[in-house]
Amino acid sequence: MSATDTLHKARTEVDHLISMLPAPTVNVGKTERKASLIGGALLTALGLKRLSLPGLLLAFAGGLIAYRGLTGYCGLYERLGIDTNEEHGRRCCQ
Repeated sequence: MSATDTLHKARTEVDHLISMLPAPTVNVGKTERKASLIGGALLTALGLKRLSLPGLLLAFAGGLIAYRGLTGYCGLYERLGIDTNEEHGRRCCQ
């Protein structure tokens, strides 16, 4: 399996996971969710690999970012009135 096939399969799986998750308020766009999920997973793995307090904090932060990607909800966005979810037909500032 080539790297392109692997990347396509990973994107398909991420799309499938995102489509299965219920979220009360989705205020993060699809591309941003994918980036958050992938980046958060990488930070979590890197943090857990370090086996130290700073590593644990990095893993925790990565987990929060991955959660944001999975659910499509960002509490900071909500507080700032930002909505990057393309399905709502608006970009920000409700």
